[in-house]
Amino acid sequence: MTKFGSIWSAETGRYFGIHSPEFAGGHLPWPDSTTECEVHLSPHPDRSTMGLPMKSLTTFLMMLAIITTSSAFAADSVHEFKMQSLKGKEIDFAAYKGKVLLIVNTASQCGLTPQYEQLQAMHEQYENKGLIILGFPCNQFGKQEPGTAKEISSFCTDNYGVEFVMFSKINVNGDGQAELYSYLKKQAPLPDKPNANAETKDNIRWNFEKFVVGKDGKVAGRFSPRTKPNAKEVVTLINEQIAE
Repeated sequence: MTKFGSIWSAETGRYFGIHSPEFAGGHLPWPDSTTECEVHLSPHPDRSTMGLPMKSLTTFLMMLAIITTSSAFAADSVHEFKMQSLKGKEIDFAAYKGKVLLIVNTASQCGLTPQYEQLQAMHEQYENKGLIILGFPCNQFGKQEPGTAKEISSFCTDNYGVEFVMFSKINVNGDGQAELYSYLKKQAPLPDKPNANAETKDNIRWNFEKFVVGKDGKVAGRFSPRTKPNAKEVVTLINEQIAE
């Protein structure tokens, strides 16, 4: 049976009509991204409470999906994100306020994997000075990070003594990419190239691309995969951010 229902907005105090076999009772984010609205379903619609004509439903739902999706990229700083660690613990990036971050997408079977050694050395040297290193395993480049969370953790510990925070495997480009990386790329776009695809021109280029994030949660710099973590330009920027 096709179900009828309505979305209640606490912000506006109004119901908006829903007529769809696909919706189930629950909650949806309201388009203004600040209000939660409830979905109420019943076999018979109370048309007196429906704020939208039925013929407008498709347009309404499309607009809702577009606005809701775009709101995911509206963060003002890295501190608004929450990510799952490699050990399965949710980490709230608000805890990193006042710290400088070095964010790196990693892989265990890459020619650049030895950069783990430099990352760990920087962790040991700068942790007490206010630098936090965050590693994000990713299998999008040459399928060079195929392992499970347990396998990745064991590899990092056994081969490089990694002690900095490692997170669960994510995508950094394309469909299903982590919202954090959508934010990072938007904050630090790559230089324009002739005939570049606007949708992909700022993509992460390979394993071990690096972002330096300042104490305010804003991206201060972006470095290529082949630029080593302890390269002069990276260390200089980190020291500048720590000093601020």
